[in-house]
Amino acid sequence: MNEQELEGKSTCDACLCCVPVNEQELEGKSTYELVESLSQVDNMYYQAEFLQALLNREGLYFQVAGETVEEKLEKLAQKCGSLQVWYVTDTFS
Repeated sequence: MNEQELEGKSTCDACLCCVPVNEQELEGKSTYELVESLSQVDNMYYQAEFLQALLNREGLYFQVAGETVEEKLEKLAQKCGSLQVWYVTDTFS
């Protein structure tokens, strides 16, 4: 969805929180592409999905921008909890 398609959408539609990430698409991305995608996205749902893919592929201690996947997941879970963004925390279970 590009910016023009997002205009006039509800907040939920605009943040894409209800649009599932295609797992096959994630599997087809290289680790580098996952890290790049993670660094370019502000949406917490997508951050969780990219981190989950990195966790499954590389493990808890894989370094991303000076932090481990584990540290990034913990920070994201704390942020989601403090903002009460429960649809993202469901991704962690």
